[in-house]
Amino acid sequence: MKLDTLCALAGATLVWLVALPSQAANQSQTDISFGEKSLAAVFAICRVEARAEPHDANRTIFIQTGMGDGGFPVSTVNSKAQAWFDYGLKMFHAFYHGDARLAFDNAVAADPHCAMCLWGQALSRGPTMNFDAEADDFKSGLDMAKRAQAQARTARDKLLTAALVTRYSRPQDAAAERDFAAALIKASETGPATPDLRLLASEVLLTAWKRGDHTTAAQAIGLIEPILHSAPQNTAAIHYYIHATEYGGQPASALPYAEKLAALAPNASHLIHMAAHTFFRVGRYEDAATINASAMRADSDHLTQTRTAGPVSAALYYEHNLNFGMAGALMSGDRAVALKFADHLPRAFPNMNSEKDDMSYDQARRFMIYARYDPARMLALPEPAADSPETRSFYHYARGELFAARGDANSLAMETEKISGDDRAMKIARQVLVGRLAMLQHRFADAAAAFEQAATEQDGFLPTAMDPPAWWYPVRRSAAAAWLADGQFAKAAEAARKSLAAWPSDPLALLVLSRADDGLGQHEDARRYDAQAIGLWMGDISKMNVTAI
Repeated sequence: MKLDTLCALAGATLVWLVALPSQAANQSQTDISFGEKSLAAVFAICRVEARAEPHDANRTIFIQTGMGDGGFPVSTVNSKAQAWFDYGLKMFHAFYHGDARLAFDNAVAADPHCAMCLWGQALSRGPTMNFDAEADDFKSGLDMAKRAQAQARTARDKLLTAALVTRYSRPQDAAAERDFAAALIKASETGPATPDLRLLASEVLLTAWKRGDHTTAAQAIGLIEPILHSAPQNTAAIHYYIHATEYGGQPASALPYAEKLAALAPNASHLIHMAAHTFFRVGRYEDAATINASAMRADSDHLTQTRTAGPVSAALYYEHNLNFGMAGALMSGDRAVALKFADHLPRAFPNMNSEKDDMSYDQARRFMIYARYDPARMLALPEPAADSPETRSFYHYARGELFAARGDANSLAMETEKISGDDRAMKIARQVLVGRLAMLQHRFADAAAAFEQAATEQDGFLPTAMDPPAWWYPVRRSAAAAWLADGQFAKAAEAARKSLAAWPSDPLALLVLSRADDGLGQHEDARRYDAQAIGLWMGDISKMNVTAI
């Protein structure tokens, strides 16, 4: 596939940068300038698009380095069985769910009497924090667990296999997961020391969190932190710690670990991606965007190396990486990266399920990227089909935002009328455009009221369960901008600070806060917030129109 102009430019610029003598040659990834990160992200996506699908596709796996940590000695004298068991656990921790199954299958093939190989095979058929098990997998997992139980000889093996049989003999609910986690912890206290069983217990507790028991995040954190203290580079511990701190409302605790995860597991796409969860929640939106481009490239490489048929979107978490990347680029104002992500969506999903409602939130961000950064492209896009009303409404919402930025009140009003549906996202979309129209008509108090109503709807989304957040930006910053335009500086500052509490370091909210503090005579604070906004926004923030913030 021929690389487009942006790809060629990014590649040429990167070559030029690498050729320069630099005192920063040994700096960490987080020390690279934002400009270089953007270029690297664009070029990573370009490399994905240049990938040729394997002609002799025959999916296979091999024990690959750079996939993170996992594994411990089990009762087998077969070195291949041990190696495949260890790799299966690594892939389980890295959320390569299909590869974990294949690895454990290989371990059992090498030693059919290895109880823990059978146990790993059964474990890989069960639920995780991201996926419940299908009925057939649940049944086969139970059968495998029973075979493992029949082979168990050590006290630990007996505890673990019995616990898995019990797990698969019960309904999938939070109580079953809590009990399974307790059994894993008990088993970890017998036999040789290994962090893996406690880390598996933490993953199971986070699965219980996803099923409604929100007390388990703190339990998971309590299991993981001692492991990180003794083994701060354990990638499985970092992976689960990022999730646990995210669910527990303390994402900044994971930042020192998230920053190094990609370097510790350079070939594991999901582990590379995981830093974005922390970056986004602490306000490092540009880093959240660019790290997902790296994860997408790792996905592409893995599909090629394992001779997997189909497009790059065949990778399980590829859509998640792409959507997260678009979210970060929109929040950081990185035009080049945002447009590259948006252009990539139909290339990654050539059958264009992305035009249907099952990918409507991906399309919503794509539409907003075009509305902000390539209005002609947005206006040229055809209206989505009537059988995808949610995608269609997002299309009209983005066009409304485009017309608001242009000051075209009549077109904005017409687009608002075309938004259908009464779910939370559509209510937000309508109220945001109502607010935009009021801003154009200089009815600033009315605009603030509309934005606050939309922000209240947005508050209804469970923030710790959305990755990235369901709505593309914090609407309360628009309320702050409306109060600013109305000369109500105290109200503007209050709304901006409330927005920043939920979306830290949002550069546009910081810009509004800076101007509000200026209006309140707090000029020193204003200059500090203004400098932060300029440093965090990847474009020219001075050109931002208050009606579009």
